[in-house]
Amino acid sequence: MNHRTPSSSPLSLDTPPRCSRLLAGACLATAIATAAPAARASDTLERVTNWAGQQVLGSGARHPDLTPDGRYAVYSSSDWNLFNGVTLNQQNIIFRDLQTGTSELISLSKWGGEASAGSSQPALSADGRFVVFTSSAWDIVTGSPSGSHIYMHDRQTGVIELVDVPTAGGSANGSASEPSLSDDGRYVAFESYATNLAGADTNGKLDVFVRDRQLGVTTQLTQGNLESEEPTISADGQRVVFHTRANDMLAADTNGKHDVVLWHRSSDSYELVSRTSLGGVSNGTSWISTISRDGRWVAFCSDAGNLNGAGASNGKLQVIVFDSVTGLMTTASVDAMGNGADHHGYDPRLSSDGRFVTFQTRASNLIATDTNGNEDIYVHDMLSAETRRVSESLAGVGGLSPVFPVAPISTDGTRMLFADPSNNLVVNDTNGNDLFVRSMSWPGAWSDLGQGLAGTNGVPVLTATGDLTGGSLATLTLSAALPLGSTALVLGFSQLDASFRGGTLVPFPDIIVIGLPIDAAGTQVIVDTWPAGVPSGAEIFVQHWFADPGAVHGLAASNGLFGTTP
Repeated sequence: MNHRTPSSSPLSLDTPPRCSRLLAGACLATAIATAAPAARASDTLERVTNWAGQQVLGSGARHPDLTPDGRYAVYSSSDWNLFNGVTLNQQNIIFRDLQTGTSELISLSKWGGEASAGSSQPALSADGRFVVFTSSAWDIVTGSPSGSHIYMHDRQTGVIELVDVPTAGGSANGSASEPSLSDDGRYVAFESYATNLAGADTNGKLDVFVRDRQLGVTTQLTQGNLESEEPTISADGQRVVFHTRANDMLAADTNGKHDVVLWHRSSDSYELVSRTSLGGVSNGTSWISTISRDGRWVAFCSDAGNLNGAGASNGKLQVIVFDSVTGLMTTASVDAMGNGADHHGYDPRLSSDGRFVTFQTRASNLIATDTNGNEDIYVHDMLSAETRRVSESLAGVGGLSPVFPVAPISTDGTRMLFADPSNNLVVNDTNGNDLFVRSMSWPGAWSDLGQGLAGTNGVPVLTATGDLTGGSLATLTLSAALPLGSTALVLGFSQLDASFRGGTLVPFPDIIVIGLPIDAAGTQVIVDTWPAGVPSGAEIFVQHWFADPGAVHGLAASNGLFGTTP
């Protein structure tokens, strides 16, 4: 997406071109047709593991995570020259602001220096304030137990706390790993061999737990007769997905294989994800799962041939996306004709709303140009069914080395983060494993950018329909606004994200449509024909702003929307 830094302040909503409410549709159509950019913003690929323009040295970056807005990243690194004048000796956790290019050392000892042993598996809260990670260091906090444990670093206060602790106090008597964090940092899901975290844990197996940092309570989610592992938690902490080999947690679990299970906090119950159309266990292995931030979608890997709606298996682990509302599944590791990958797929990651899924595979049949014979990172758009390779140069050449697993993705699907030792993705890359951020444009649909500002009726919601093709109908619907008021629709051809009246002005205000009436139900609707002649790849950003006495500074705002023409 395009970001613009204006030469003069754009925050006076009286300065850009304006349209009256009576001509809203016509004004929008005309303005878009005449003012839209001439071409699609090019995809970009940037190496981010460097400082002061120099290459980092060491065995490189792994285990990346990314905030939903795509700004902040965290990863583990064994590079020793990440910070000028400081030599690092361990695998550390590094926080990176992708906008400013600044980095922070997260895995600190209680004395402020590098921790005594390696750290890995970092995860971020939505705003980048909290970083959770695994470490076997003994000096991160006073009384750190031996073995691998989960720690939380609050970047705002600088405080680091031990997370995998018993509700009754004291230290865990077993190691923990694989932390996953809710958006606000309150809940942390993890796996542990400890038997004293939450009462009578007598199965002697690897189990899944959730720590409520606000209440100081650790809850055991599993106590099956075999291992349960690799949990991922939803943004609100209400759902946790994991895979298990236990056969006594679900009714009629007779397949003797790993199954994917979804835990619901509200009912303290399990839901079988990897199931048949009749609700039974599948005939294959299902594991390595992840959940979207909104909690609706689950992605996992499976070689089963009888999953509900996913289609037949070719014997390889395919990446499957499960809709918890409908119960149906869709195979994401497919080529343009819907054929499954000809090699196993691993480590899926979902965008916040489940539209995009990334995964790792050595498959060669997903795109015509995959001839490198290596593990690559791919992304699949569940809306358009398009599959693209992420880990390639801007010329479309795949990496010379196998990519490392896991590629977190931003909410709108435009930014993906991955670790790759290949030296042919960007020029002058001679140091080994690096972290890359890939930016992509997705035409023909709208993406929710968030940034709403609450008013009397909470945060107003802006939605859009229409595929943005010339001559098609486009509808913008505002809801939860102040009834019987009026609103201004801000439209721009680049993204600003500027602070304004306690909120965030998402579009650069190229056009403002004023005086749009809000009805008694708090809704406002614009319906118009999308203009013909808008170039392919034109980027449109829209957001509503209106006076509301219930807002903090007298103005409420909807979320921003981003659309790209096909």
